[in-house]
Amino acid sequence: MAASGKEHGEQQGTNAKNLFPLDAPEPVVSFQRNGRVFRHIFRRLTAADHQAYCDGLSTEFTGDGRSCVYTDVARLVLYARAIQRVDGYQTRDGREPHELPNWPDCVPRHHRLTAIELLLKNRGFVMVDTLRLAPDGKSVSFVVTRDEGETSQKEGYYRVIHRFLAPKIQHRKRFLRAMKMKGSRNPHAAFVKLYDELIERVNGYSVSGREPRGRETIAREMDASHKGFAVFTLLSAAPATRGEVH
Repeated sequence: MAASGKEHGEQQGTNAKNLFPLDAPEPVVSFQRNGRVFRHIFRRLTAADHQAYCDGLSTEFTGDGRSCVYTDVARLVLYARAIQRVDGYQTRDGREPHELPNWPDCVPRHHRLTAIELLLKNRGFVMVDTLRLAPDGKSVSFVVTRDEGETSQKEGYYRVIHRFLAPKIQHRKRFLRAMKMKGSRNPHAAFVKLYDELIERVNGYSVSGREPRGRETIAREMDASHKGFAVFTLLSAAPATRGEVH
């Protein structure tokens, strides 16, 4: 019987050489519309880009306690910051789209949204059903899947681990306050700050071919979405009855 995506990801993630490259150059994003191929070439995303994306997210809460995150504004902001050039588009005067005064807004809005969606997927999707908090209450693991290559359908699976300092009561209070944010304010920015304060070390990632060492390096290089998932899993669990520092 073939392994499921989750099982396959966990198997692949156990390979010590299978490190998720935080500093990999972004692939070219391409897609088809009406038989034509459009290509969007981005620069590598930075921590500032991640923050701008998080700042653009908005969350609304319904009466039944559920939440809905709106991403269109955040995706358009990220596109404008990171796009370098596009291929497959024609202009009236023959110039390249990036040479036009209204670049990059001259690219159709739905194309920009699609390109960013694919870009974020290529950066690595966290498989939410693999999120695990270790019994010690300080380590979070999950599987990340990433498209490998511009045209290949192959996916890479990476098991990663985030090891934290023991959260204090003030960290949990800040987390709970962030969870109550409503309207245009999004809790993710607060999650990122909590992550940077609490992270101690990580496994399963690489920067320049090696696992990142040092809290400052990890805070600078780590993908913001990975930070959010990790610290949410850490702080949404009930605090330990022993060893909790108040």
